[in-house]
Amino acid sequence: MLVLYALISGWGAVALLTLDVRTAGLSAAALASFIALIAMRRGRASALRHSQSLSRALAAQSRRTEELERLRELAATLLGGHDL
Repeated sequence: MLVLYALISGWGAVALLTLDVRTAGLSAAALASFIALIAMRRGRASALRHSQSLSRALAAQSRRTEELERLRELAATLLGGHDL
């Protein structure tokens, strides 16, 4: 949603500067830049949280895979060495 506001403010700045309303146009451009920076920071924070969540999920899956491998080896041993 912030990106939408930044785009609207940016295009408003372009329109105001085209109409020779310099002060309002520059203010709108500054506002658009500020909103865009906030959106970028939020996006990076969200990406970091997502990356950490994926890392935790991969670690958990790795532990489950190791446990299944141990169970497969145990089953093979209990079945008299027949390969599964």
